[in-house]
Amino acid sequence: MYTQRTLKRSGAVTVELAIVLPIIFGVLFSSIDFSRANMIRNTVDNAAFEAARFATIPGATEAEITAKAQEVLDVLSLVDAQIVVIPAVITDESEQVTVQISVDLGKNLYAASQMLSGKMIVRSFTLTREQFAVELLQ
Repeated sequence: MYTQRTLKRSGAVTVELAIVLPIIFGVLFSSIDFSRANMIRNTVDNAAFEAARFATIPGATEAEITAKAQEVLDVLSLVDAQIVVIPAVITDESEQVTVQISVDLGKNLYAASQMLSGKMIVRSFTLTREQFAVELLQ
């Protein structure tokens, strides 16, 4: 039934599996982390845009703009996001509003790979505020 050649190779499959399995898991976890990093990047882009768009409406405050950005970031359960609204106090004379969002990848990845830990995703979006005469509407 078993030949001499088969008996000599009985541990070969175990050794090959021990060599190949860590590589397969490394590729799997890396692809998951890079996919998550791409999702975070797209979500931060979208949050900066949505918050800046909300900031163009007359009467918007920094707290409301920050809440709007955080609402979009909460979709992915991102933690420790830093949201900065420039200018901090929005007046009728403010021509543009910039929303800048920074997210630390190391705190938001599933496996926190060595290649991406400590990296920050920083996105900002600037829009011109809507300027119109309120007196003309009344």
